[in-house]
Amino acid sequence: MKKAFGGLTMAILVVAAWLTFSHHPLTKPINTWQADIMGDNSYLPALTIFALAIPPLLLLLVIKRIIKPK
Repeated sequence: MKKAFGGLTMAILVVAAWLTFSHHPLTKPINTWQADIMGDNSYLPALTIFALAIPPLLLLLVIKRIIKPK
């Protein structure tokens, strides 16, 4: 079970990084929001990756907690 969830976690992070560095349209609102907050029209790719990855990772955590035997 650890290998499956570990692999899914890495896959989620890789997809989020790929979306960020390929300038996918899904990342544009996040990058624009960051540029507005920072004030110098720059954004942090790590924050974009985090913003894209955290919802699926939280869902994966809930699924793991439900499946994991007590």
